[in-house]
Amino acid sequence: MLFQFVRAEVYTRPAVVYNDVIALAFSYFEESGNRIVLSFTVSFILLVTVSYFLALLNYKKKQLQEAYRTENHISKKIHDEIANEIYCALNHLEKTPSLTGPERDNLITRLNSIYDSTRNLSRETGTIDTGTNYKMYLKMMVSGFGCQNVNIIIKGIDTVKWNSISHLKKVTVYRVLQELMVNMKKHSGASIIILEFIHTNKQLVVNYKDNGVGLEKNLIAKNGLLNTENRIESIGGTVIFETSPGNGLHIALSFPAFTPYV
Repeated sequence: MLFQFVRAEVYTRPAVVYNDVIALAFSYFEESGNRIVLSFTVSFILLVTVSYFLALLNYKKKQLQEAYRTENHISKKIHDEIANEIYCALNHLEKTPSLTGPERDNLITRLNSIYDSTRNLSRETGTIDTGTNYKMYLKMMVSGFGCQNVNIIIKGIDTVKWNSISHLKKVTVYRVLQELMVNMKKHSGASIIILEFIHTNKQLVVNYKDNGVGLEKNLIAKNGLLNTENRIESIGGTVIFETSPGNGLHIALSFPAFTPYV
């Protein structure tokens, strides 16, 4: 009877806390006085629970790796095929004298714009160096969104022990911040953006704040921020949005600094 209960709990409630099940086992077998069976049962429950969660973490890791491999593959195809085809068309057009005047100039301008867009998209989905230069590349990427009218302030990035953060988590942080900065450029109209990194023994927290137009919380999914939430949740983290129209945007990202397999 107890084994049937444990099996049902593990399969129907993935987040089951094994302490509750162990307490039930103690109660059940203390009543019958069989401590040998009790010890065996507790060991079995621990083994099943730990094995289940390790398998779950490993499955999530493989899913995340496959998603980033797909992104890299798309990036390579964009760079090697589409962008190069546009470049060849531009080169041919510039050497074709039959098309003249404003029509030719407008077409060249349009093709240049498409070429730049494909190059940008390729960079947004390309391979990320997560080695010793990761912090430098992360800074460069974020700072690259600044301009004369947009001031980006980065705090605490040098205090993060990046060597202790896994490859997948570094890629996730890079992509999430990249998406936030792109969203800022497209929608927020912000002039000040603050990124603050806080690294504790257990967690890495990244706070994003801007003074832009803000948005209604029910529009977060439509504003391209749902992907941010999905990425952070895939590494066991959480995302908290604080925003309202006219009051800017505050996003708190947090995830475990160390977890096995992720």
